[in-house]
Amino acid sequence: MPRADLGTGEKLPRHGIVLHTFGMAGESTITIDADAGTLRTWASLMGKPRPRVRTRKLPAAAIARLVALATAAWIEEPTGPMAVATDIREDLYVVDGDDGFFLQGHPIDAFHAPTGRPAAARAVEALYRAAR
Repeated sequence: MPRADLGTGEKLPRHGIVLHTFGMAGESTITIDADAGTLRTWASLMGKPRPRVRTRKLPAAAIARLVALATAAWIEEPTGPMAVATDIREDLYVVDGDDGFFLQGHPIDAFHAPTGRPAAARAVEALYRAAR
């Protein structure tokens, strides 16, 4: 879909990935900016006075691997219904210039959703690992 139609409140990189997670404990965002070669994490946890923000450079190979996983999520065909949990939501955005992809799950990750969108689940899991 056109980038302009993504309708997100997120600041999207020109080329990259954004994962926004909402849960009972707060919310967080992981942003991969492929052009800058950075991973940025932002977390607002319940009971904490201010959000935690961290930005760091990633090796080009790590960025390429994450972008490849996200691109696989973009082109995959669903294999079945996604799981639904009321206490968590994950929004995955993949952008490539003026084109973009958006997937929302409750949640997307494979721990909670072993069927439905396995490529998207692998991408989400890789983003969480990279953000640690």
